[in-house]
Amino acid sequence: GAFTKLRGKMSKDADVVIHNRHGLKPQGDFVQIYEALPVESNDETMYRTFNCGIGMVLSVYEKDVSKVLAQTGGEVIGEVRPGDGKIVIESMFSGKTVNI
Repeated sequence: GAFTKLRGKMSKDADVVIHNRHGLKPQGDFVQIYEALPVESNDETMYRTFNCGIGMVLSVYEKDVSKVLAQTGGEVIGEVRPGDGKIVIESMFSGKTVNI
């Protein structure tokens, strides 16, 4: 379920947005799988199935971000914002935005 697992942890009136401006890039195996999939479904399929280089996601209050980053060595990969329960991902593969 990769990123679809976030849906069970989020409010129904919020969207999770994962940006592609962070440094957590998909490893070579993910790139090879992406390139082997049909073009019309490859971004969505990848993010529904694999973590694509992002091993764990923590959601923290904005005021706590600096403290959590200092303690974990992590990176900010996105945000939670008002919405209607979507998971929006800016693909690290193509740059397209996909909703899963």
